[in-house]
Amino acid sequence: MKNQSCIISGKNLEVKANGVTRIGYEDYFKTVVKQPGMDPQAQALAKLEQEWTEKLVAARKEEAEKAYKQGFNDGQKLSKANAEQHLENFKKTMKDADSRIQGLIHEVKPGITDLIFDLAEKVMEIPVESDMLRMKVAQELDGLLQQLDITSRIRLQVSTEDYEHIFSMIQETHHSDKLSIQMLDDLNPGEYQLDTDQEKVVKDFREILKDYRQQLLSNDWGKEQ
Repeated sequence: MKNQSCIISGKNLEVKANGVTRIGYEDYFKTVVKQPGMDPQAQALAKLEQEWTEKLVAARKEEAEKAYKQGFNDGQKLSKANAEQHLENFKKTMKDADSRIQGLIHEVKPGITDLIFDLAEKVMEIPVESDMLRMKVAQELDGLLQQLDITSRIRLQVSTEDYEHIFSMIQETHHSDKLSIQMLDDLNPGEYQLDTDQEKVVKDFREILKDYRQQLLSNDWGKEQ
């Protein structure tokens, strides 16, 4: 009886028919590649290369940051300069526009004034009830009173609405004792009739508007103060 024995088990183990066992040559003589230690000079070179690489990366990063900051600052200065230039142009444009507007006001003022008073006369047909008109009436009366001879007798008729205001003002004049005031229902606010020994003055709404129009046209409204 032939004996079969197995000393090493593995895929390379072959059993021959005659009982001879063969193991592959590679199992006995495997080539072991041994990593030799790095040469000290090579290590120094590798370290130096790594340091230079890190310095290069840091330098590039620093330069990039400087360029960004410089560009940002330059951009801010440029934006500020542009904004100031736009502001100056805007001021100049507004000044030119104001000059043109002032010129236009003086050109159209007479026509607008005529239109306003024409509308008041033809459409409203009654005076505006305002303190300005009433004060103007009172001022005219005061002027007339100062011009009249002290011996003259004055008879004043005013509207019901103006009576109290005119009466209180006349009481403060030096000639109040020479003046009699009456209310007249036919008169509108701002209208009056003044009778003296020398003349009779009738100031209806149209006459008042005419005087007021002339006063406006003679004033320099619309001019830059």
